[in-house]
Amino acid sequence: MGYIWITAKEGVRYREHPERKHGVGYDRYYTIRYRKPDGKRVEEMLGWASKTGMTVKKASAEMARLISNHTTGTGPATLSEARDLKAQADKEASRNKKKEAVKNMTFSEIFALFLVASKDKKKNPRSWKREEQLARIHIFPVVGSLTLLWMKDISQVSILPWREANGQ
Repeated sequence: MGYIWITAKEGVRYREHPERKHGVGYDRYYTIRYRKPDGKRVEEMLGWASKTGMTVKKASAEMARLISNHTTGTGPATLSEARDLKAQADKEASRNKKKEAVKNMTFSEIFALFLVASKDKKKNPRSWKREEQLARIHIFPVVGSLTLLWMKDISQVSILPWREANGQ
């Protein structure tokens, strides 16, 4: 089915969906067309007005921003580059969030993960039950609430009260 493209402003065009309503009229799909300084023609799809909130004014501003970025050499010169940069930034933020979550894990949580992993390695059930029991009774009261950076948190001073309480 061929669509009729309507040029709203130089470089900005849209087509209307034949059935889907948005606001007063039909939903519009916006694109921008421009020529890079090196002479290549570029057509970027901006999306439906109902999903992206796109208007002729916003599309024109987006086209001007992309042309300016390409001319000055700063920022993304195409929408695909902008999407790639955003995906990369999101991935980096997710990675940093996971690192922080691991740093804030307590020894008890880490040991629980280790215990679950040892069940999968066909370890004797009596062995992992005993390991869990020993950890719960002897290890967790002393270092169970410490974070992954517990090595720097443990000192003779923090162990002494435990030794005295247990007659050691």
